[in-house]
Amino acid sequence: MNGFLNDLRFGLRQLATKPGFAVAAILTLALGIGANTAVFSVLNDYLLKPLPYPHSEQLTNIYTQMPKFGGNMDMWGSLPLYDDLRDHVNAFSSVAAFSTTSANLRTDGRANVISGVKATGSLFKTLGVKPLLGRTFTMANDRPGQGSVVVISYHLWQSKFGGDPNIIGRAIKLNEDIYRIRAVMPPGFEFPSSDIGYWAPLTIKPAELKAHPMAMEYQLIGRLAPHATRAELKPQIEAAATRIRSMIEPARLKHSGYRLDTQPLADRHIDSKALTLLLLQAAVLLVLLIACINVASLLLARILGRGHEMAMRSALGASRAMLARQLVVEAFCLAVPGGLAGIGIGWLCLRLIRLASSQAGNASIDMGWRVGLFALCVVCGVGLLVSVLPIFHLAKTDLQNVLQEGGRTASGSRGSRRVRGALVAGELALATALLASAGLLLHSFVNVEHVDPGFNINNMLTARVFVPPQAVSASNLSDTPEHREQLKHSMNAFRVDLLRHVRALPSVEYAAVGAWVPLTGLWIDGWDIQGHPRGNGPPPKAIVNPVTSEYFKTLGIPLLKGHGFTSDTATGLPTAVVGRNFADKYFNGHAIGKRIAHYRFLHKKEEWLRIVGVAAPIKVRGLDKTNPTYQVYENVARMAITRTRLFVRTSIPPDMLIKTLRQTVQKINPVAALYNIKTMRQVVAGSLSNKQMVVLLLLAFGGIALALAVVGVYGVMSYAVGQRRAECGIRLALGALPENLLWLIIKDGLKLLGIGLITGLGLAVIFGFVLSSRLFGIAPYDPITLIGTVIVLAAITLLACWLPARRAARLDPAIAMMEQ
Repeated sequence: MNGFLNDLRFGLRQLATKPGFAVAAILTLALGIGANTAVFSVLNDYLLKPLPYPHSEQLTNIYTQMPKFGGNMDMWGSLPLYDDLRDHVNAFSSVAAFSTTSANLRTDGRANVISGVKATGSLFKTLGVKPLLGRTFTMANDRPGQGSVVVISYHLWQSKFGGDPNIIGRAIKLNEDIYRIRAVMPPGFEFPSSDIGYWAPLTIKPAELKAHPMAMEYQLIGRLAPHATRAELKPQIEAAATRIRSMIEPARLKHSGYRLDTQPLADRHIDSKALTLLLLQAAVLLVLLIACINVASLLLARILGRGHEMAMRSALGASRAMLARQLVVEAFCLAVPGGLAGIGIGWLCLRLIRLASSQAGNASIDMGWRVGLFALCVVCGVGLLVSVLPIFHLAKTDLQNVLQEGGRTASGSRGSRRVRGALVAGELALATALLASAGLLLHSFVNVEHVDPGFNINNMLTARVFVPPQAVSASNLSDTPEHREQLKHSMNAFRVDLLRHVRALPSVEYAAVGAWVPLTGLWIDGWDIQGHPRGNGPPPKAIVNPVTSEYFKTLGIPLLKGHGFTSDTATGLPTAVVGRNFADKYFNGHAIGKRIAHYRFLHKKEEWLRIVGVAAPIKVRGLDKTNPTYQVYENVARMAITRTRLFVRTSIPPDMLIKTLRQTVQKINPVAALYNIKTMRQVVAGSLSNKQMVVLLLLAFGGIALALAVVGVYGVMSYAVGQRRAECGIRLALGALPENLLWLIIKDGLKLLGIGLITGLGLAVIFGFVLSSRLFGIAPYDPITLIGTVIVLAAITLLACWLPARRAARLDPAIAMMEQ
């Protein structure tokens, strides 16, 4: 221990003698460690951190699959399935069913649309989470007449009720119904997503437990019993599927391939977001590696100047192991403060992420113990990595010879110059690969930005209109065909009234209603197509968008053949407009007059729609999606759908119309609310925001890598000039021109640049193929991007070489030779 403490004190004194070197090295490491810590914090929160539920490994999602009808899609379940699992699958200690919804919460006389969950009373028992205040609802609240209670989220409690500690028992109005707040959940409870503001009982009527077992309207989740295993669960789930199949009518549905599947809730797929985070983590690790190379190069230069000191310590009895330990301690004297500063930088980066993010869930990102352990491992790795080269050089040095020659051999070693040159070439190679990768993604992003979405994004506003069903139809609606039909007619009347008032506004050119906003959502359904027998496989799929008559004019979508819908009401024969891709795929371009129908596996009766128009294709899934998208437009008046998305094309800047639209909606129905208001430009920009963030971050990381690499080049060239001052003086004294000396120094830098660029371009091509799935309209080896990277890197590197070379060319020969 005494030896270590002595080494620590000596190392700190050594660094104190060169404070500029110490500060530069610590800041270099802090930058790399901070970036890694911040990215890993987000990666940990998304992919690694356990779910915030006790024994979350016991929680299991339950899915329905029907290969013959829906392919291998994971679908929701039905209330009869929930009832069966609850009563017969004893491998589960608890099972819950739930569905997401929205409600109009009126506070301070204002309507606020919030997302919520309708769930069976077993939900909180299944999740195992206790409330912060009050007590959650139970299965007793599933019975009719017992469901007028609600549990609210911590965020809603703070934002809408000011954190009132006496909130329990308070009456609130959701969709014109009175609920009493029964509990407040703790901060961080976000089920099933971060935007949920309330949980209300799913009132189950006895008749609903005998509904069609394939009416998949609810998500199902179960908790394994304490001593049950997933191996025990599997046959019980298969038995449940067998019981459900026996209930299926008509008989043709028995051949749907109906089965149940389960998946641990804690299982997290490597989706596009996870891949993006892994990509960023790899990028910042490269930045850290370059930072380590820089610091290792600086430490190697210091060791070359301390050869005589090391030789003297060896002569006084210090072993090679003791000298190596000293070098490791000195490296950690840089790595530890660099790590502490890096954690501070990472914390600041997370603060910026929280401020910049519009998602409440990101507020939960913190530096837990996993992030701390990661930072500790990074610091240890950095300390060992930057000390390897000095220790290797020490092992190869003849200290006795150094002592006899006064240290000149150590400081002028050709091998050490080669090592430092190789380090700098490696930095340049990594910087080249990182910059080229960022350039490829930037080029790809620019290509995506210039893709025609198929609709006109100028002067168009879109907003969600929420109106409680009770506000447009009879109260106490029951789930019967008659009341569903009544609700459909009432919602259609509201839409017609809404469009009449909006179209009457002076600055409105066109107005329409649709179910989805392009690039933000979609509804895919199966279809029966005239002249195309489906056979035993799943039906053809197409995106469905229920719209009103002026939808195509409002969005500026050209109708290539036929016409659109002639009325906003359900008059005349049922019709449809299809996209060109759909018409080409199934009707060889001749779709007008042909018929299609929703594939209804629960009902034999099908309503055939006659195709009256063919619309130009638009981008629905994303601007960078190249696969054809099949689209079908229907008259929303014929569908039992409550979703209302308003589209308005204006003659003035759309933002100027928002206040007027709000007043218009309130005038039509005082309890209706206009929310999620965006211009179509904002919609398109939002669909690209994640790609833009990745590009900006990679460009930032590439810029940092370039700066570090250039600093490394400058340091090597400056050191080389310092070692060759006498040589330069002699050359000048013998008649060499300054420009000759300038070229002599720059030529050495060009060798390093050439090696770094050649190696870096090879890495860049490899990285490009790794990124190929994220590139749009550009090859992984795009020559323009690679040439641009080479030009930028070469120009800045040559500047870093020219500055020391110019200093050498301006030497006074007499002074330089006297220093020798």
